[in-house]
Amino acid sequence: MSQTSSDLADGVPFSCFCSLLREISKAPSHKVSSSHRYGSPSYPALNIFRRWVNKLRKDFLPLPPGTTATVFKMLFPEEDHHRKFDMQEKRLARNIADSFGIDQAFLENWLCENASGCLGEELRLALERTSTTVGGHISPLSIAQVDELLDELASTSGYSHESVRKKYPFNKRRARLPIIKDLFRTLSPIDASFLTQIILKDLRPILYPLRDTHYIASLMGHNTASVKMLCKEDAMNIWDPSKWMLNSYRVKATFAEIANEFERPSSERNPNIPKIGVPVAHWWQIPKSEKGRNPRHALQYFCSRQQKQRKQQQQVWAETKYDGERAQIHVEVRPGQTTITIFSKSRRDSTLDRMAVHDVVYRALGLTKNGDNRQSKVGQNVILDAEMVAFDGKKIDGAITPSPPA
Repeated sequence: MSQTSSDLADGVPFSCFCSLLREISKAPSHKVSSSHRYGSPSYPALNIFRRWVNKLRKDFLPLPPGTTATVFKMLFPEEDHHRKFDMQEKRLARNIADSFGIDQAFLENWLCENASGCLGEELRLALERTSTTVGGHISPLSIAQVDELLDELASTSGYSHESVRKKYPFNKRRARLPIIKDLFRTLSPIDASFLTQIILKDLRPILYPLRDTHYIASLMGHNTASVKMLCKEDAMNIWDPSKWMLNSYRVKATFAEIANEFERPSSERNPNIPKIGVPVAHWWQIPKSEKGRNPRHALQYFCSRQQKQRKQQQQVWAETKYDGERAQIHVEVRPGQTTITIFSKSRRDSTLDRMAVHDVVYRALGLTKNGDNRQSKVGQNVILDAEMVAFDGKKIDGAITPSPPA
């Protein structure tokens, strides 16, 4: 898919989406010494997103189909679990340098002490030294075309979802470099920097950059309260004030799934209930914990000062922490057949990767693959959020056995 600057695409330009990222990256951060208090920080990223959404709907009404899914997959690339690119900074830098015909040395040192530590930012600086595009350059690529090219790029990875790989059969699949050329060659330096971080699935270094020029000043002058990053839940509420998207995301934790439903008329949307084969989001708040340095230190967290003064005793529960694998197991019970789908903590479909534990799951639930479920502990489809721990007989693999007293 070759693009030229003369045939501008229909739909929402990718440069329009990048204008949102550019404005967020310009928002000021708070110094530790400022009067800004943790817990009530300003939220410029959300205000910028609200203004951008209003302008988008004004300029491109009605929005092209698929816009919702594309915007959210690009804005929160770490949540795009269906696409895997198998490229960290070193490999991506090499491919991008080959695409633009620039010296790889400009990009290979992105992590050096005097560099920004962000490959996207180093690419912007390198391209600005060699680029002939003028300010305000608009790429001919639309967000839909970039999304399609990212699908094609992800199809080259065996870790991408089957639905992505099937779109591009192996015998017709292009190599990575031509795809990357089609993605980057028409972009301005700033747009190319954002796309780089989208492929790396981490926009944070370029959306919320530290302004100090030395890392020591950055560490001393900033902390986690210095900037409030745009979160997907707040972005969904701006995009959909009715909160249908947010409620749907809690039971169907994929942007593509909920976005396709959202763009339908409300009367045609499916009910917001969990669906077998679609991972459920872990939307509940995980309580904070403290790691005890010794028994005395650990017990201090179970009694308040007032309780100590009253010398009241408090019941304490403790358990051994076993190191296992978090898994979300979807069990579909049908006459004559029972199937399981296993998602990892990152919500990637890892059913085939964990083939060795399938029989264990079936036995634990009293199920069989052929549907003979007379001993079943479940009578209908069920989604289990579990920690899988390996046993060796009556011993848990990896558990520490206390030494006998001397």
